[in-house]
Amino acid sequence: MSEEMDSKKKISGQMVTIILLIGLVACLLTYMIYDKTVIAQEEERDKAYQDGLESGFNLAVMQIAQQASNGQQVPLQLGNQTINVISVETCLANIGGG
Repeated sequence: MSEEMDSKKKISGQMVTIILLIGLVACLLTYMIYDKTVIAQEEERDKAYQDGLESGFNLAVMQIAQQASNGQQVPLQLGNQTINVISVETCLANIGGG
């Protein structure tokens, strides 16, 4: 009888080990899936942010160029310094044509 009890204890110990290993693998897989999802969301958010920055920068440069090409002086503030941008081509054309 004691051999039978030892055998049952051994099998039950192995079952506990197998169940624990399956649980551990399930936890690791869940973490990996969660981590990939979070990383994908962060990359998507960063790309949207970068696209917004690039779009805003392009719009600002286009507006400065458009104002300057109309012969207007465009003041740009860089820190505590102000720079005035003027289209040289427009000014020369106005002088030469007028």
